[in-house]
Amino acid sequence: MVNIRPARPYIFATVVMALLALTEATKSLGAHPWWAVMVVWRGLPIGLALAFALPFTGLSKVTRVVVFAAVLIVAAFVSSHYHTQFVAAEDADAFWPGRIWFYGWITMMTALPALITTLLQKK
Repeated sequence: MVNIRPARPYIFATVVMALLALTEATKSLGAHPWWAVMVVWRGLPIGLALAFALPFTGLSKVTRVVVFAAVLIVAAFVSSHYHTQFVAAEDADAFWPGRIWFYGWITMMTALPALITTLLQKK
């Protein structure tokens, strides 16, 4: 029988992110309707890869949790700020705020599964 115990944190994070995408919760949290689901699918594999690779660097679990939580919080603040800049800007001035808003959401959707997975990992 195959032991899937080490994969449980990754499976749980994937299910949480799938629920975010399927319920379009990101749209209600402030993502643009056109790409609200896409940012989840772009961030998920990167976040899972980071959660898998960083334990091999020797960083402690606490350090990884703090880093992923800080990235998530900073990305949320930056994305929220540039969302208001994007909405308030004229069409010609909205390029950079729109890009930062978009990449901020991808960063959040990268940090979230990495944080969830790291919190559930044993070490």
